[in-house]
Amino acid sequence: GENAAYEESFDPFANQLIASRIAQYDFPVAFGFPNGHIYDNRPLIIGGEVELHVQSSVHLNFIK
Repeated sequence: GENAAYEESFDPFANQLIASRIAQYDFPVAFGFPNGHIYDNRPLIIGGEVELHVQSSVHLNFIK
């Protein structure tokens, strides 16, 4: 369920740090994805097949 004590926060340095560490890899990256202990929570299925389209917006399509 939702964490009642959750406070939304945004740390641009954290995003910059992560982006710099993974820049050498060739996979799509999306920040701000609604996942975790928040009201609008999108589950990620471990082992599921998905397509992640990252442009100016992000689209996640579940294949299986």
